[in-house]
Amino acid sequence: REMTKLWSEVAPHRQLAPAMTAGAWAEWMGNAPGLGISSYRLARSVNGRLLGFFAVWDQRSFKQLTVVGYSRRMRLARTAFNALARIVGGESLPRLDYQINCVTAVNVCVPELRPDVMRALLLAAYEELRHKRCSFLNIGLDVRDPLTSGIEGLLAQPTDVNAYVLTARRGILPELLDSRPIHYESALV
Repeated sequence: REMTKLWSEVAPHRQLAPAMTAGAWAEWMGNAPGLGISSYRLARSVNGRLLGFFAVWDQRSFKQLTVVGYSRRMRLARTAFNALARIVGGESLPRLDYQINCVTAVNVCVPELRPDVMRALLLAAYEELRHKRCSFLNIGLDVRDPLTSGIEGLLAQPTDVNAYVLTARRGILPELLDSRPIHYESALV
């Protein structure tokens, strides 16, 4: 119920965010392989109020990412990066044809004025995942999203994705996108 309530407060500030009821959450988790209530990471205030959440979804049972090549410059950087990773106990950049161990943040629900909450959730997820030899965590944020300041200083590698909204309904004016950030669910790509 707390998650549904927070979602109903945050979602209207994001274009294309789905409406979610408690029943919709249960259905979503029931139909998503490997996703359950224990996949969600919650951030709470000192008095226990829910401040934000997202799920860490391991999709490897049905979706794999594989390294197919490195640029010449990246091959050189990989050698140095992997040497450093061994020293600090990090995950190395994989060899070619290697299936990458990664997860995706899904159902990101953090108020736009709380990048500190986003950062706290990401750092907590990182701390947990680094002990599981996870290579990276995907998260979809609009470049206009104020929450992106919460990932500053983290080794984030941005990927540009264009969003196109089409309508096939006749006689109904299309809804125009406005200045609100787009809710982009990268887990569904």
